[in-house]
Amino acid sequence: MNLWFSIIFLNHRLNIYEWIGVILVTIGIIGLGLSQTQGAAATSRISPERLILVSAIILSIPLSLLVIPRVLQFRIKEVVMYSILSGVLLGFGDIFTKSMLIMLDNRSAILGFLIFLPLLSGFYIFGVLFISRSYQKGRAILVTGISDFSSRIVTLFVGMYALGERLPKEIFLRDLRIGGITVIFIGTFLLSKFTAEKIAEHV
Repeated sequence: MNLWFSIIFLNHRLNIYEWIGVILVTIGIIGLGLSQTQGAAATSRISPERLILVSAIILSIPLSLLVIPRVLQFRIKEVVMYSILSGVLLGFGDIFTKSMLIMLDNRSAILGFLIFLPLLSGFYIFGVLFISRSYQKGRAILVTGISDFSSRIVTLFVGMYALGERLPKEIFLRDLRIGGITVIFIGTFLLSKFTAEKIAEHV
C-alpha cells in the first residue's frame, strides 16, 4: 500500500525495473492472501526457547550494522541501515502481537499482557522512529521496499520456527504461498537495488 501511495500521491517516477518490482510485490501479496483465505486456519503455539533463540540471532544482525562499519571503517548508507532496522523491529512487533494473541487464546491473558504487551509496544515505537528517520534520508519507495523485505523475513522465519506456523497441506495452496513469498522477495530486491542505484547516481 505504501508503494502505491508513494507513486500516486508523492509523484515518484519509476523506471521499468522499479515498476516490475511494484507489480511483483502486489502479485505476491495477493497470492499470500489467497493461500490463507482458502486454507484452514493455522494452529500456533509458542516455543519460548525457540522464540528467545531466533530473536537473539535475528536482532544481532541489524544491530551489527551499527558496529561493524565503524570497526572495519566502511560506510553503509544511512537510509539502507535505518530501513533494515525499522523492518526488523516492526516485524518483531508483529510477532509479539501474534504471541500475545496466542496467550489470550490459551487463557493466559495476564501473562500475555505482562510479557508481550511491553515488548510489542517498544518494538513498534522504535520501528516507527527508525522508519521516520529513513524517510528523511531517502525516497519512500526505497524505504518501504527494504523495510517491508526485512519485516517479512522476520515474520516468516520466526513464525515458522518459534510459533509453529506451517505451510498449508494442500499442494496448490502450499505452492501458492511459497510462490507469493518468492515473488515478494524478488520484487523487493528489484525495488531496493535499482532505487538505490538511482539515488547513488543522483548524489
